[in-house]
Amino acid sequence: MKLKGLVWFFAIALILISIWELSYTFVVRSYEAKVKTQAERIVKSQYPEVTGEDKNALVKTRMRRILDSTKEKSIYPIVGTSYQKCKENELNLGLDLQGGMSVTMEVSLEGLLKSVSNNSKDAGLVKALQTATAQNIAIVNGKAVPKARLDALAQQVAKSGRPVTPEVQQQFRLHCFVSYCFHPTKPR
Repeated sequence: MKLKGLVWFFAIALILISIWELSYTFVVRSYEAKVKTQAERIVKSQYPEVTGEDKNALVKTRMRRILDSTKEKSIYPIVGTSYQKCKENELNLGLDLQGGMSVTMEVSLEGLLKSVSNNSKDAGLVKALQTATAQNIAIVNGKAVPKARLDALAQQVAKSGRPVTPEVQQQFRLHCFVSYCFHPTKPR
């Protein structure tokens, strides 16, 4: 318990530093809110007939003008820091905090089964996974592209007397991918 005072000191110091850093964000946000109100008043008085998206665009333009013209104005009441310096010290929000980020995660069924089985080396499990993956050449839009479709195309070409080269097989594979991408509900 000898270090209890030191722990309290660092905790209080960390809290004060955090508040100081957040204060720039608060000052900038409140100043920008005032400028936005001022810009809306100006747009409303100069363009009373404008509404909707046009009004929003005019307000943004006017707000940008006002902020550019007052960037050297002292807005931080305690230390007298300018808007530009406060904006530089403001905390930057990531896309996730601004509501502009979307993440889609796709899970491999084979990988999931392996991880659930603790990467088991059981011969039966490994053989079952190999058999299951060998039956499909890919997964497109969540649908398995069966290897049987690729084999059927190769057989049709072989029956016509043309050779089935690796380049032709690659074209078959591309054809299957494209057909499953653009027509995922049609039967193959």
